[in-house]
Amino acid sequence: MSYLKYNGKMVTSNNKYVTYVPPGNHGQVIWDGFNDYISFAADPSVTGSKKMEFYIKIDANIPDTVALNADIFLFEQTQVDIFKAGLYVTGSGSSVSLEAITNTSAPFNDGAANLTAYKGQEILVEITKSTNSILSIKVNGTPQSLSAVQNVWSNFPKYQIGPKNYAASTVPTFLLRDLKLYTDPSTSNTLTHHWKGYPDGNLASAWVDQVGSINGTVFGSPNITP
Repeated sequence: MSYLKYNGKMVTSNNKYVTYVPPGNHGQVIWDGFNDYISFAADPSVTGSKKMEFYIKIDANIPDTVALNADIFLFEQTQVDIFKAGLYVTGSGSSVSLEAITNTSAPFNDGAANLTAYKGQEILVEITKSTNSILSIKVNGTPQSLSAVQNVWSNFPKYQIGPKNYAASTVPTFLLRDLKLYTDPSTSNTLTHHWKGYPDGNLASAWVDQVGSINGTVFGSPNITP
């Protein structure tokens, strides 16, 4: 939701600022339940050099998951190569990191970026990997300092979007849209898959692959934004 502006000034009505829903990305799934997720018909190829890109908005009041395995998966893939991304929350929600991994066997080739400062904002995230290493995580085009992941993920053979938390009692709320996968990002940067996730993100029609042929199916009963 945004404020309506005219000639650079916010419009008022009855002494209140007028708000509106920007066209094009309303109806996003509100990821806040363990049993709500999108499952894909097949595993997209993530072998070699790839880039994952998506818009995410993390709840400004995100709760601490208070768990050892507090991995909230945004997108997880298992194939010959691995490419996963998820949130890790600590300190009663005061610290949020985005963690990415390309390998579930030692040595773990991963990287984490602190997103605490971006809570409550919609941001564009780009994660680039080589054959078996996380190269960079960018937020709104700016490279982030990478650290080791807080928790290592292993043996989760799933390819889906949605909260996958195996030991916590609460689920951090977030919005996710326009998930894309690219191959050879440093050269051709070819878009191979694109899932919009809106409008009507709780319907399969929102998760039709716009570029490839791997469509998603909605499970559970997720709510959506206005």
